[in-house]
Amino acid sequence: MKKVLHITEAFGGGVQTALYSYVHSSRHEPYEHFLLARARHNDLTKDSNHDVFAQTKWVEGGLLQFVRDANQTINDIKPNIVHLHSSKAGFLGRFLKLSRARLVYTPHCYAFEREDISGFARQLYKALEKVMLNKIDVVAGCSQRECDLAISIGA
Repeated sequence: MKKVLHITEAFGGGVQTALYSYVHSSRHEPYEHFLLARARHNDLTKDSNHDVFAQTKWVEGGLLQFVRDANQTINDIKPNIVHLHSSKAGFLGRFLKLSRARLVYTPHCYAFEREDISGFARQLYKALEKVMLNKIDVVAGCSQRECDLAISIGA
């Protein structure tokens, strides 16, 4: 059975819904799904996934701890696929020690699309996405627009 480790810095809302959909739609396939997510205060989603994933790990602390725990989880589980969810996890995940795991990335809205940040910040995020594409095996958009944006930056 192949192991898929889903890593997200922002579990909840649309990311949570998409993850449940991925797991549900592959239930007849030989995949075992694991979740590593950053715990956030006031996150009520932590208790609602007991039967969805083979194992769930909630990371407390900052982003450096998140990367450390992700590397430890990869070492422990030895997944065939690491699936990064959200722009922040997507960026941080490119620095993980993957061994032989394939790397899949679903942005769930690229950071360079945000309208609450400066134009400079949007251009910086876009440049970082382009530069880091070579670390990704598959970009899996969660909408046609996201797929089109991925293609527009070279995915």
